[in-house]
Amino acid sequence: MKHHIFISLIIFFGIFPVHSQLAPAGLSQLPGTAKDIDIGADGSIWRVGTDSSIARFEEGGWTKIDGTASRIAVDHFGFPWVVKSTGEILRRNGRKWIELPGTAVDIDINDRGDIWMVGRDGWISVWGGTEWAPVGDTDAKRIAVDTDGEPKVINSKGALSIWGGPFRYPGTAKAIAAGADGSLWAIGAGLSVSKWTDDSYWKEEIKGTFAEITIDSSGYPILIDTKGSIFRASPDKLEPPAV
Repeated sequence: MKHHIFISLIIFFGIFPVHSQLAPAGLSQLPGTAKDIDIGADGSIWRVGTDSSIARFEEGGWTKIDGTASRIAVDHFGFPWVVKSTGEILRRNGRKWIELPGTAVDIDINDRGDIWMVGRDGWISVWGGTEWAPVGDTDAKRIAVDTDGEPKVINSKGALSIWGGPFRYPGTAKAIAAGADGSLWAIGAGLSVSKWTDDSYWKEEIKGTFAEITIDSSGYPILIDTKGSIFRASPDKLEPPAV
């Protein structure tokens, strides 16, 4: 899910004492491991660890807070919204969690603060401030909301489409992320990372075996591989996004 203003990070080129590995070409490794990650419009970076813990990236490391989760999205105030493994949805309000109605399998928030989720029953809903407003019955499993508030969804067969319209993207995907710069990225069936081009095709940008993706404000991905290691695209190694 995932796509917001990105703060300056310490770029880690060394070998870490735990879960270290050689970073794929064009990427640098961040510390720790994760199973989901997102960036808020304020630049804050949050992740769900492989142990389901919730943490924020601060001063070159991860600072844990209370609670556990399966999926995470960060709003434009920098607060995390999470989905637990049992489907419950919670959002952070200062130092405490507030439980929201409904259950979900995925959630995403764009840079404007539009909040969408995929329910465990396959319904797509948008947050109205006090409750979820269902907008359609689909077979959605994953969702990413672009800067215009338009949701992209992946169904149970991996097909990727713009919700509410006839257009379907070619191929299949495991995960998607929409950037505040208008870019759209996907982890394909082969687990490499591709970007949707202005010429309407997927261009493979990063080879590897990846599981999750989020996008910084410049249009560069932060990735989690299938082992849980965290990487970010290095602007000096990857081609910059089209303007």
